[in-house]
Amino acid sequence: MDRRTKVVATIGPASQDADTLAAMIEAGMNTARVSLAHNPLDEAIEVIERIAAIADAAERHVGILADLPGPKVRAASFGEQGVRIVDGSRIRLEPASADDTSTATRIAIDHTDAATSLTPDDRVVLGDGAIEL
Repeated sequence: MDRRTKVVATIGPASQDADTLAAMIEAGMNTARVSLAHNPLDEAIEVIERIAAIADAAERHVGILADLPGPKVRAASFGEQGVRIVDGSRIRLEPASADDTSTATRIAIDHTDAATSLTPDDRVVLGDGAIEL
């Protein structure tokens, strides 16, 4: 079949077994996207090798797109009750120490360079983008 559209499929727990991958390749998957953000590297390599072997057996070319994770900066706990951050309030980002906690006005983070390299107009997002400072 000659087509101009390519099919990119994200491979995850529900689609990484051999039978499902074979069906996806047969259905026209051109590229398999494998995220490296949530699984150990050795597991991702196993999935990539499985995709390549099934594609070879089917005599199909299937590209592999390895999705690399960006850096993650972790905040210290906000405690059992959490905190309420009011829109427009001032918040300090500071390097966390052992057993540190965060508050509504001070967020302790595990990346010392990030806390000191920010400037007043920098955009900082928390919670996978749900909160913007």
